[in-house]
Amino acid sequence: MLKDKETAKRVDAAKATLASLKSSTETLDADLSKKRKAWVGAFDASIPAETVAWAPWEPPKPLPRLTAWLKANGIIFVLGLILIIAGGLLARKVQREEATATPQQDDGSAATPVVDFEVLLKTLNEATLSLHATLSENTDPDEAAFNDAQSRIETIQEDQVNRLVDARISVQVRYGVAGFAQIFGPMSAGERNLNRAWSAIVDCHWPEAVSSMEYAAGQFEDACKQMESLRQTPSQS
Repeated sequence: MLKDKETAKRVDAAKATLASLKSSTETLDADLSKKRKAWVGAFDASIPAETVAWAPWEPPKPLPRLTAWLKANGIIFVLGLILIIAGGLLARKVQREEATATPQQDDGSAATPVVDFEVLLKTLNEATLSLHATLSENTDPDEAAFNDAQSRIETIQEDQVNRLVDARISVQVRYGVAGFAQIFGPMSAGERNLNRAWSAIVDCHWPEAVSSMEYAAGQFEDACKQMESLRQTPSQS
């Protein structure tokens, strides 16, 4: 079977040659005419049919594929499909329970969660607001001010941002994909501006650092509002 466009072009060229041979009106004696006719026929037979010329391969559609599998395997396929669906539902249920469960101490009593996402997010917002206020008040920063600002941003990144990012799976399980995007959309924007503020501090560009911190604080505040809104609504799958 022909598999590419180049082969298809060669087939078209051969067909054009064949058409030219067949349209020839040259007069030949009986013996040569018979041999020529046989040669033209053989040449014609050597050209692959147009139906096997190049055409892009398309995978089967989902429904025909499932139907073919069902016909080939019967009840075994149906049972396998049921097990896959049931397994997926059970795994999702376990993930949700783990994400929403309260950690237990060794004696069985409830322990304080390692990461309370909402509290940590509010702490992040407060830290960025405080740092922005500090940067805004300083109109003539010295080297110590730059060093202090850099240190505080790095502390925020390590103590709040990184821990929030590590807890993202539990947020997605608890609130669903839409809820996750609702929170992490503004939070990611805030993180980018926080990183931009750090870069500005390292480059000794104080006004840019102040501006970036203002944007970061605003985005983190928006993330807090989204979190509060989701907390007051039923959990989504």
